Amino acid sequence: MINKFYFFGILFLLFISLGFATCSVSSLTTSGASAAQIGDSVVVSVTYSGTTCSGEQLYLDGSSGLSVDPSYRTLGSDSGSESFTISASTEGTYTYSARLSTTQSTPASVSFVSPDVLTVLGSSSPSSVSGKTVGTSFTLSIIISNPSAADITTTYSFTYDSSYFSISGGTSGSLTVTAGDTTTLTRTVTASTYYSGSKQVEFNLGSNDGTYTTTVTVSRADDSSTSDGDSSTHTTTVVIEEIITPEDDSVLEEISEDTEESDISVGDQDEEATEESILQVEVQNTIDEVSMSISNARVAGNDVSAALAKLEEAQQLFDEGRYEEARALAAEALDLANNAASPSSS
Repeated sequence: MINKFYFFGILFLLFISLGFATCSVSSLTTSGASAAQIGDSVVVSVTYSGTTCSGEQLYLDGSSGLSVDPSYRTLGSDSGSESFTISASTEGTYTYSARLSTTQSTPASVSFVSPDVLTVLGSSSPSSVSGKTVGTSFTLSIIISNPSAADITTTYSFTYDSSYFSISGGTSGSLTVTAGDTTTLTRTVTASTYYSGSKQVEFNLGSNDGTYTTTVTVSRADDSSTSDGDSSTHTTTVVIEEIITPEDDSVLEEISEDTEESDISVGDQDEEATEESILQVEVQNTIDEVSMSISNARVAGNDVSAALAKLEEAQQLFDEGRYEEARALAAEALDLANNAASPSSS
């Protein structure tokens, strides 16, 4: 009788030990939103636990068309988490699940959309800056729109020559744009070194390089002209002047001789061109002020659609060189933006 109870006791303990000798997946989480752009990747974190996990192989199985890297990981402990990277080359919604030797998790899903879904608005600013000196900065505001019905996570980066510029606020990373909304990425750009010609600062969104290009032109104070960039590619022209401080009269004489040889004098400059340049700067300053006011209103959760639409009209006229018309629309946009930023209580 004792031997029989002893035998069944051993079987019971063995059954209990086998029941608890498991390894299972407790959660699947992704970085960012439930949608990403083609060309971007999504990181999936798999959390696991159990008494026999160490040494197990953890697989991430994806539906057809979904690339998984790596295909599996060997677990080094009985609890923890492992990461996988998933991507796709075709638009669609894909499913994936984690698999161990004896269990498989509940499937999850992720969507990949066209890189053209997210767009950089033409109201991004500035489109031109003048009167800067070496060492001064300007604020670059990139406005990204998501017209789709899903939140989208994407990557971004800035391409520039660090020998001449510095950018504060981060030059690469990821961001999520809420469905049917816009988000503004603001960075401070500083030109640190004088150079001749022009340099570019490019904003890259997802797999689209050069989505927004800022052309920075550094000129000496005695240069007679500067060149604007191509507005069709959302170009910003930044004129940075180097102040000349001559040590003796010989430097002034050389400047005078150069001026005489080229038959250029300050008095002979085209007065209309000067007035147009002043108007251009005035309108750009107003556009910049509108952009900042819209950003403040958006942070406060207020409706900025009317101000944004008026700003885009003003920006279009500005890019076409129609500065008088752009000034009037920019002023209207500023009133709308200020009202949105500080709405009167009803």
